Amino acid sequence: MIMTCTLGKRTFTVDTAAPTEISIQQHFDENQPQFFGAEKASSQAVEGDGFIGDTARGGSCNVREIKLVPHCNGTHTESVAHICHDAPSVAEVLTDALIPATLITVQAEPAGKCNESYQPHPRANDRLITASSLQQQLKNCDEAFLSALLIRTLSNEPQKQFRNYDNEAVPYFSSEAMSYISQLPVKHLVVDLPSVDRPDDGGELSNHRLYWQVAAGSHQLSPTSRSDRTISEFAFIRDDIADGPYLAGIQIPPFQNDAAPSRIFIYNPENAD
Repeated sequence: MIMTCTLGKRTFTVDTAAPTEISIQQHFDENQPQFFGAEKASSQAVEGDGFIGDTARGGSCNVREIKLVPHCNGTHTESVAHICHDAPSVAEVLTDALIPATLITVQAEPAGKCNESYQPHPRANDRLITASSLQQQLKNCDEAFLSALLIRTLSNEPQKQFRNYDNEAVPYFSSEAMSYISQLPVKHLVVDLPSVDRPDDGGELSNHRLYWQVAAGSHQLSPTSRSDRTISEFAFIRDDIADGPYLAGIQIPPFQNDAAPSRIFIYNPENAD
């Protein structure tokens, strides 16, 4: 289906039958990303009272029990309830069907060679996604397409989809970078990293707090908190997908939870004028 859209003063068409997926397929008990010491996501047949939920084993139908940790086993989307109690669930926040989005690609920099910071203090060999790199990539963007910001980090090998991220140093955002994003009209941030924060940060989650505007150490929303925002982590954006404007669709089950597994599609706007 070809859909005609108007955004600000621009009119363009979108082929809704030709989306590009930028999420990681969840393969149970096979290669999959791992993070924060969590076990792999798994799936097993339901059994009981003579019933076997597996047709390959003689069952009448397939019925499977799934075990996973959304934050650690693959592409997921989270709300401010990740760091606050009495906060809206991800299903309550993520209500947009199509979101004007901009895709950019950045290279993380050694913390010891840049002038940006993080809390707790970064180690010299940490790699930071900096505000200066974001500003450089976004300097010519159309703000009408900044309801969502999609960030691809280099290097971008396919193995990103299957790594155990507990076994290697992972880039993360500087405080200045997240403060910069927080000042943009971004409501949905999508990254191809397991977290916007350093994994071993002592539980501070300082970048999550900057993005959602929650005070350091607090688990309470304030009048200025941005509870309308989401973060999606563990995306995978292939090299053949060009930087630029898109419409994004973030699909989740209606979990009343701080996070849910997500499937993310982008649609290329065509014939824009």
